[in-house]
Amino acid sequence: MWEKINKTILYFFKNIQFTLRTWKNALEISRAYAPSSAKGISVSQVIKEGLLWIFIITVIILLVGIAYNRFSEMKKHQTITDRLTESIGKKTSPPEGEGEKSGSIDKQNDSTAEAPEPDSARVEAPQTAVRPEVVIFNYIPTDDTSDYLILVANKAVRSMYVLQKHGSAWRVIKEYTIAVGEQEGRKVTAGDRRTPEGQYFIVGRKEQSELASIYGPLVYVLDYPNEEDRHAGRTGQGIWIHGTDPDSSPLQTRGCIEMENQNLIELATLLKRGIGTPVTIVCDPNLQDIASAPDFRLCDERRRIILKKNELVEAEFRKLLVSWKTSWERKNLKVYKSFYDTVQFIGQGLDWKGWKERKLRTFGLYDTIAIRIENIMISGIADHSMIVKFLQHYQTNLNSIENGKKLSFKKIDDAWKIVRESTCPKEELLL
Repeated sequence: MWEKINKTILYFFKNIQFTLRTWKNALEISRAYAPSSAKGISVSQVIKEGLLWIFIITVIILLVGIAYNRFSEMKKHQTITDRLTESIGKKTSPPEGEGEKSGSIDKQNDSTAEAPEPDSARVEAPQTAVRPEVVIFNYIPTDDTSDYLILVANKAVRSMYVLQKHGSAWRVIKEYTIAVGEQEGRKVTAGDRRTPEGQYFIVGRKEQSELASIYGPLVYVLDYPNEEDRHAGRTGQGIWIHGTDPDSSPLQTRGCIEMENQNLIELATLLKRGIGTPVTIVCDPNLQDIASAPDFRLCDERRRIILKKNELVEAEFRKLLVSWKTSWERKNLKVYKSFYDTVQFIGQGLDWKGWKERKLRTFGLYDTIAIRIENIMISGIADHSMIVKFLQHYQTNLNSIENGKKLSFKKIDDAWKIVRESTCPKEELLL
């Protein structure tokens, strides 16, 4: 189509050039062979006629130029659209594939990933897989921490099920459509674009303020690779359960489990923080009895271990935070400084020097400072990094402030040091 338009425009210009040449030759012939007695063509007439032709041709050229530019823009737009169309179905989760390289109780790191991608139709399940007809039971509200939920993700039918124990039997209470890795098979190496298979656990939750929009409203971090994966030599990291860009549908991923945003929000109302929730991932086109997939004894044993480790980590950082806020309350800059990495620290756009000067001004401004810390949440758990968020009540003799606080810690010479300090939405701490 575009080639035909270009040829038409070229032909139009050639036609104008031929007309001008013909007019010029006819004028010269007329002047050369006209009888001397005949009324010749005056110079003024030639000029007027020439100017008229020049005006007409100029207008035509301008119109053609505008049309050509319009066609060029349309062609450019079409090219971009074609490229986007070719990329459909290639939505990615973060480098290394998969969600943000987030921390787990076993071993994970903190970083970002996944680039935005265009919307696309929902990924269809393989034709050989038959989606089972599952009876959905009602959710039984409970505040008992020993009553937990289990997630079962079946890659073969692109479905995830939420199981709850009803009496002595586990029942399906929710079913969600999901997207998984664009490559079939079990995850083996970093970047192979496959979703792992096995028994995993949620070890962290990240909120929207910590994420790019492509992950949706929140993510749950899984503990891949687990002990079995590491023993088998399987590599990779950052496997998440996450949402999508607003107004998008689940696409193929680099290994994560992806859900529609409204479904993820609904799931979050059930899981809350979700720490220790078992996630069984299988690829079984013939699975009809969903409750037969998890190893319930293994789920219970490992969940207890994860919760215990998380409890110990929280206790360690709760003690650390008490010492940190006490030094602040007492305006003891020397002790307060000891909690920070003064080389790498960044806080609200300030390095340590700027931060210290601001703190000194604060110390001089108030007679009394009292700080209360509540709702401590720890995420990004790794061997050498940690993110701690909490609700901070800050009161002085002049004012009172309540806000969310986020501290990023890094282990330096066997001691935890603050390398980042910022605020975060209070709503994230009121789960």
